[in-house]
Amino acid sequence: MSETRSDPMDQLFVFLVGDMKQAIFLSGVQKVELAVEVTPLPEAPRIVIGAINWRGYILPVLSMRRRLHFPERDVMASDRMVIVQSRRRRFALMVDEVMGVQQAAPDDFTQAGAISEGLDSLAGASRTQDGIVLIHDLDLFLNEADEKVLAGL
Repeated sequence: MSETRSDPMDQLFVFLVGDMKQAIFLSGVQKVELAVEVTPLPEAPRIVIGAINWRGYILPVLSMRRRLHFPERDVMASDRMVIVQSRRRRFALMVDEVMGVQQAAPDDFTQAGAISEGLDSLAGASRTQDGIVLIHDLDLFLNEADEKVLAGL
């Protein structure tokens, strides 16, 4: 007997950075937390804000604002830390606001390579009723050089 389930790649965890919708695949999300104080890591890659203690784990906190080259701003009450798991590591993503889970139709998805070259951290994009949402690939979020630096901290 087989059970019918939707493909986990069809479910997107959608959030805002500035006024731009961004997403990751829901399968990589472990928990959403209120933004907390971050301990700076002076030797860390630019995208890394610092580290937090989450349930006894020291996790790097990555800034979506820095990833997208948005201006820095003070932490707001609506900011969230999304605890995620890639193939290589667990980390927290600092986002401006969580929008929720959205079903993505396969016909609405376009691979990053079909959009443009050089979209290194993107899996692709999906059309929605109110625009386009960029979908980030957690396994590609940190480049090889960033991974090596974090491993050495």
